Amino acid sequence: MGKLQELKQQLIAQYPYKFELHAHSNPASGCSDLSPAELVERCKNTGASGLVLTNHAVWWMKETPKEEWCAQYLKDYRDTKAAGEKLGLTVILGFEIHFMDRDNDYLVFGFEEDFIPAVYDWMDKTAKEFYDTFRGEGMLMIQAHPNRDRMIEVDRDTVDGYEVFNLHPGHNSRVALTARLHQKNGGVITGGTDFHHRDHEGCLFTCFAELPKDSKDLVRLLRSGDYVFMTSDKVILG
Repeated sequence: MGKLQELKQQLIAQYPYKFELHAHSNPASGCSDLSPAELVERCKNTGASGLVLTNHAVWWMKETPKEEWCAQYLKDYRDTKAAGEKLGLTVILGFEIHFMDRDNDYLVFGFEEDFIPAVYDWMDKTAKEFYDTFRGEGMLMIQAHPNRDRMIEVDRDTVDGYEVFNLHPGHNSRVALTARLHQKNGGVITGGTDFHHRDHEGCLFTCFAELPKDSKDLVRLLRSGDYVFMTSDKVILG
């Protein structure tokens, strides 16, 4: 075995916990084809240890009454978590928020289900207002796929970092441009499949040396920088 293969095997052994950091379920995310149970099953079948459910929260969703919207968002999370428990897959709550000020998406980690009503209240505000309000409360806010069509790159005064590796097969996320943005601005780098459809599973995992237990634990591990990315059996160093 060559030195490169040895290093790869060492990294796979050192970072055994494979997480999908960007995934959507239906009906909370109407653009997804996957029920909570099917999403969990497909992630589990690819060898994942866990997933972060980042269903959409978009300002125009406030057309739906708050109690109804929050109940559906919470139900999808609890259904996904319950399906994960049956199959031995850890499920962590996250959010993909689209604020009113511009056509951008942001992955938000660090909150549990009691924060869902606050997301509803804030999604018709600006990303900067949200970030400035909650940045001191253990939150991690990442600009998702900043270089897709219509997206506008934001500076580090609005986010903690960037989703450099977004491997949604149906979108051109211009990964190289986002890698350049991260080189310029720094911060936390994340990656995920942006899992919506049945042909998406296993595109990209974020791999940790320890299993994140909840959203706060996930933030701690991402801030530490101690993780690698994996696609198929290939390891990508962040």
